[in-house]
Amino acid sequence: MVVTRLSRLGACLLPFLLASAVQATTNTNFNFETDDGGWTVQTLGSVEQPWTYLATGPDKGWQAFRGDDAAGSGSYLVSPLMVLDPPSGNPQQYVGVRIKHFYDFGPLVDPWSLGQVQYRYAGGPWQGIRTADFEPASLEDYPPNYSAAPAPFITSTNVPDPLTPVQAWAGATAGFPGTHRASYFQLDYPPLGDYPFTPGGTFQIRLLAGTLDPLAAGSPELLWDVTAVEVFHAGIVPEPEVAALAGGGLLIGGLGFIRRSRRRLF
Repeated sequence: MVVTRLSRLGACLLPFLLASAVQATTNTNFNFETDDGGWTVQTLGSVEQPWTYLATGPDKGWQAFRGDDAAGSGSYLVSPLMVLDPPSGNPQQYVGVRIKHFYDFGPLVDPWSLGQVQYRYAGGPWQGIRTADFEPASLEDYPPNYSAAPAPFITSTNVPDPLTPVQAWAGATAGFPGTHRASYFQLDYPPLGDYPFTPGGTFQIRLLAGTLDPLAAGSPELLWDVTAVEVFHAGIVPEPEVAALAGGGLLIGGLGFIRRSRRRLF
């Protein structure tokens, strides 16, 4: 993941420096059946088999596994740095994300793993996505008020307060493995929403496959298969601009995720 420090000057100038990267409506489709999309992998704790890109065969895409992991460990699949559309390309002022995937994180009552989408805006902290910002069909969630929140999942968001339930997936999708489904969430700018985004601001998203109950023996088992991620009203920052900003000591950081749009599925 390419992340550098943000100077105050960089924070002020970044939206203007990136304005040329996104001039009109920008919808970015990461089709993992074509390539890995430039996404990168990070791990927390001991993970036997982190997120892996499968480049051949009928199940091309990114896959997460459960193996002989440490409890509370996790594997993150992190997007490239993106920049939000200017107002001219995004009059409704929102960012939407749709994921094409299938998963099996174990029983709903006592899952062995969970899956979560997280976002980061303008180099700030990673946060979870509120359950209410997902389309209802996007399945399971857990509340943030565990007496002992399961590591490494984010169980609260600062929008609008620390007690807002955030989304994580447990259980399994119908037809696992093999049948992909679409999950969608949308984050609205003020005044319709309360996500404090600014046109031209940077963000990233990441997918966390975390272990609650390790697989004691045997080969790693498939938890999560992702073949595409579509992001509405955001575009990838071109590499030369990323390098130029990094060289100038400005922000190369990011955020991540956003709400429900009834647009075309994959």
